[in-house]
Amino acid sequence: MQLIVPSEYSNLSVIVSNDAGSNRFFELGQDNASFNLDLTPDLIGTLRIIAFIIDNEDKFAIDSLSINVLPISKLDSISFINDEINIPLGQSMPLGIVGYLNNSTFINLSQAVKLQYNVDNTTIAYIDDVNLLHALNLGTTYIMASYQGIETYIKVNVYEGDDWINAPTCTTPNTPISTDVYDIGQNSATLSWIPSNPIGSPTVIYNWVIGTSPLVTFGNGVTQGTSYGSLVTTSSLSPGTTYYLRVYATTTCNNTSSGYITSIAFTTSGIYGCTTPGTPVAVTATTTGLTSANLAWAVGNPAGSATVTYYWVVGTSPSVTYGSGVAQGSTVETTVPISSLSPGINYYLRVYGITNCNYSSSGHGTSSVFTTSGSGGCITPGSPVDVFGTATGLNSANLDWSAGNPAGSPTVTYYWVVGTNTAVTYGNGVAQGSTTNTWLSTSSLSPGTTYYLRVYATTNCNNTSSGYGTSYAFTTSTNSGCITPGLPVAVSGIATGQNSANLDWSAGNPAGSPTVTYYWVIGTNPSVTYGNGVAQGSTTNTWLSTSSLSPGTSYYLRVYATTSCNNTSSGYGTSYAFTTSTIVGFILPDHTISLFMVLLQA
Repeated sequence: MQLIVPSEYSNLSVIVSNDAGSNRFFELGQDNASFNLDLTPDLIGTLRIIAFIIDNEDKFAIDSLSINVLPISKLDSISFINDEINIPLGQSMPLGIVGYLNNSTFINLSQAVKLQYNVDNTTIAYIDDVNLLHALNLGTTYIMASYQGIETYIKVNVYEGDDWINAPTCTTPNTPISTDVYDIGQNSATLSWIPSNPIGSPTVIYNWVIGTSPLVTFGNGVTQGTSYGSLVTTSSLSPGTTYYLRVYATTTCNNTSSGYITSIAFTTSGIYGCTTPGTPVAVTATTTGLTSANLAWAVGNPAGSATVTYYWVVGTSPSVTYGSGVAQGSTVETTVPISSLSPGINYYLRVYGITNCNYSSSGHGTSSVFTTSGSGGCITPGSPVDVFGTATGLNSANLDWSAGNPAGSPTVTYYWVVGTNTAVTYGNGVAQGSTTNTWLSTSSLSPGTTYYLRVYATTNCNNTSSGYGTSYAFTTSTNSGCITPGLPVAVSGIATGQNSANLDWSAGNPAGSPTVTYYWVIGTNPSVTYGNGVAQGSTTNTWLSTSSLSPGTSYYLRVYATTSCNNTSSGYGTSYAFTTSTIVGFILPDHTISLFMVLLQA
């Protein structure tokens, strides 16, 4: 509230007081003609406002004013119905300020107020902005109205339950269901969806986005927006384009959100019947020389309209893209000759079509591999075939293969590698080398080991290479008379005390030769391994005892066997669980023991 001071007075002081004894004191300077009085809750009641001057320490009142500030704990005529605050103002009673008090700060909501004028000359002021209404915390709201120059604050409480405002229960909405896109035009479409339970509360906003990917997210689409309902229209699309609609729901009370629902693809109409071309088919390239080839393809389905331009690219990868190839260009035809390739190289042709009416594109059509003629008759060799490795001893094997198709020219070198897996590559094997023959032998292997032979061929005229040929597995011989032991059987642990147990097992089948060492381990789980147990060791016997255990604990014994001739090992044999004894008895205090001894002596 603003108080105006008569212009003929200056250097005034003002006291504002009420019946409860609350006072405010203001001193106005020479140039002050007004001051603002905030009508906070401590000034509720009948306020007396006195302006005076001080002359020779005497006070001379020059004016006074009284206003009523009425406290009302609950006002029935103010209602909250269907997300609206309704305030009857009476005849010709204008509304002053509507707001609420938040930590002694008055929050003005006047801009949200709407007025309804009735036929009986009464006025109802109302607020129907649900976001503002739900922002009201439980507590006190102050509503101020003006009438005939008197400003009145009405204090109302925001209650839970069935009183003035029902405190909204916040529920996160579920993902919407059953999206639909219809009335599709060149640039427009109608979008709809159905909320699913729980719908969410108190107020749910639906965030929708349209993009060319089924994974498009809000903020990254070609068009997007928010809605309180489940039906919107958009006119921000492009003709002849395939889109996806995605929608998720958010509740305003805590901003939690549902997941996305995604529509099936929909396509806008093309300009004047413009049709996006289908992916070119029957894409082929035929070598015509060392550096040349004829490129050809057939139109896709649909052919596209009005005029389709084909963009072609040749590269050494089946995923080469336009702008990254060794040769590329565009044409409205379906054939083109080229002469910018290299001799003896494997290439791929890729083609896609674009219509000029809306510049939409097809996918890529890709040819099979084609190879230009080699320089001076140079031919890249095919992958070697009939690749075999035949063990001839503990450390040796014969390696054989046949030339691929084509054999390659003029001179082909074979690079071979032996390893323990089928994907071993040259430079990473246990034995490897190169030769111009199709056979050799090696003596760099280990006994009793399974290997694979892999071979590829390279021509010296342009250093192009074939793929790998790979043999079946072959295994070198074990040491003469050396037998890997089978896993120990009849493994058992028998507790013999609080910390001790007897451990027993029998040799596996085969027993192994010539000397077998057993490695044993005890742990609290049946998959414990040697080196990680609570007790472990090795022995050439099939029994032993241990005293390194804990009372009342369940254990497992595991044992494996190793032969000394080639250090090959069996798998683990595992016992059933066994449990050490618990501590039995009690301990007497020292004085009890002394008394016990005296009684014995007596």
